[in-house]
Amino acid sequence: MTNNPDTATNRIRQHIDSPSRQYTMSALARGGSSPEVGRTSRSLLRASDPARARKIAKAKRGVPRPRWIIEAMAKARTGMRHTKAAKAKMSAAHKARGTRPPWLNSAWSAREDRLLRTKPPAEVARLTGRTLAAVKGRRRKLGDTF
Repeated sequence: MTNNPDTATNRIRQHIDSPSRQYTMSALARGGSSPEVGRTSRSLLRASDPARARKIAKAKRGVPRPRWIIEAMAKARTGMRHTKAAKAKMSAAHKARGTRPPWLNSAWSAREDRLLRTKPPAEVARLTGRTLAAVKGRRRKLGDTF
């Protein structure tokens, strides 16, 4: 493998190894100052300025992200699991909106509950389109026996 000066890695190394960069890093370590240190500290202050962050966020709002960024974010998240706190927060949001997770069947209606109390389980399953196990489980939950 040849040492090509045009590769990105070599350009980064050249920047890090430059004398002015070394002076800046050592001056920062000592707590000293130089024009480079001044620029660095000003840029750090600018980066942490809440008003500037709000302005940038406002400019980005409503602008779709490029496809390659979306793909990179999806790749980074692949295989990760939600924490218990995140799951609890999502569950609370679903309950507040009155929505149900997509893997659950629809909620039992008052009409279906009336059928449960008046008809045998097999007939309720046929009339509601639910499984016999679901009907029996709902009856158990309601405390009804037939």
